[in-house]
Amino acid sequence: MMQMMGMGAAMGAAMSAAAMAGAEEEDEHEEVPQAPAKRSSGGADKADRDVRRLGALFDIEDEWVKRLDELIERRKDTKEMDMAKLYEVLDTARNPSGLLLAKMDDMDSGTFVANFKRDERIERLVERFGLDQDARCRLVELRVRRKSKQDEDHQRLEQHLQHCSDPSWTAFSLIKKVVQGKLTEVPDM
Repeated sequence: MMQMMGMGAAMGAAMSAAAMAGAEEEDEHEEVPQAPAKRSSGGADKADRDVRRLGALFDIEDEWVKRLDELIERRKDTKEMDMAKLYEVLDTARNPSGLLLAKMDDMDSGTFVANFKRDERIERLVERFGLDQDARCRLVELRVRRKSKQDEDHQRLEQHLQHCSDPSWTAFSLIKKVVQGKLTEVPDM
């Protein structure tokens, strides 16, 4: 009889453990309201490719990517400089989204200025090959996006620029292909 009671107690404990496990499973499958995802399929996927890349790199919310796209659309003449400056300042920001909001307010009010920090390597390439402002802006973007490969990128880019007829176009197109992911690196010559 004692054995039966012991077995009954063990079975009861096993059944209650199974019931509790079942309840936990139900809790796991129960729909819990969650905060909306940072990235949605809203208007940001229709934004300019360069704006989307900047948003993805700094994990910017879709709402701000869409607003930045609208601002850049209104500032087409300064797009390359604006984007390069945003890469530069967001790269060192503790809170890229917050700083981007402030910079977008500056763009909206007309007080945004795209002055670049002096970078000796970039300046050397610009001066040596007479690169234009668009190529300089892409060099700033390359510096931010590929910090660990900066020396290698500059050496390879310099090889190409020595043997081309239009250094600005060559620099711009090679860097653009690298940052868009069409090339994994600046090709070696």
